[in-house]
Amino acid sequence: MNAFSRGASNTPHYRFIDEGYAEHYSQAMMGREAAYKQRALDKTQGFLEKGWVNFGQAVDWPAYFGQKGKGGRLGFEAYLVGSTFYYYVKDTYGEDAFFKLVEEIGTNFTFNRALKATFEKNEEEIEGEWLAYIRSSAQ
Repeated sequence: MNAFSRGASNTPHYRFIDEGYAEHYSQAMMGREAAYKQRALDKTQGFLEKGWVNFGQAVDWPAYFGQKGKGGRLGFEAYLVGSTFYYYVKDTYGEDAFFKLVEEIGTNFTFNRALKATFEKNEEEIEGEWLAYIRSSAQ
């Protein structure tokens, strides 16, 4: 991820994408992807109902992840939210599009430009699709 994004995925702004994919990957390697995916979607749906899921919050990884009880919103459950973004992109546009986005993050100056270059949609449109995906996929 770091190489694809020219280091950008390792910055707080894009950390939710990096960490969400890493958690998905580790679960898939252990043969637990399906159960993890559903857990991520279900938990994130609950966070969404509380108003805790949007790009504005997720891109501030230190505050979003933080330490639960000490100013952090979600603690380790922030990884679940990041994973739902990966699943949304993969299920909607294909896995190649996810990696294209990661590469675009490293070559564009803003998240919005990376989204437009990848999906031909702006940040508001992609966020709306992501949130609708969470709502429709949770059990």
